[in-house]
Amino acid sequence: MRLQLPILMVFFLMTPAPVAYAQPGGKKGVMRKVLKELNLSDEQKSSLKEMRKANKGQMKELRQQKKAARLELKEAMGSDASESKLRALHTKLQELRKETATKRFENLLKIRKVLTPKQRKKFVELRASKRGRNN
Repeated sequence: MRLQLPILMVFFLMTPAPVAYAQPGGKKGVMRKVLKELNLSDEQKSSLKEMRKANKGQMKELRQQKKAARLELKEAMGSDASESKLRALHTKLQELRKETATKRFENLLKIRKVLTPKQRKKFVELRASKRGRNN
């Protein structure tokens, strides 16, 4: 039992949280489908394209940092690292996840600004239905 607990801890720490945007292709695929169904004007399409370009590098960097942090924590769990070291690594990973979620939210706010009130309502409905959620 003593050996199983650390193994389970590593498994749960390394398993990504079930966030709707967690998968790189998941969010992009859903978001593109949703935006296509909103009948966007050319100006709106252009604005959203610029937002995507501006954000792409930041999100890629964050994904790479999270991947490195997960690997570092995984390796430390298998070593003789102290609990304080493990806690620090876990905190670092949690901070990166929080930063990613914040950036995603900020991006949603930017998208929202470009949409009309009618499109906003449809946007929310479509995102929920495409992701298989009704709330």
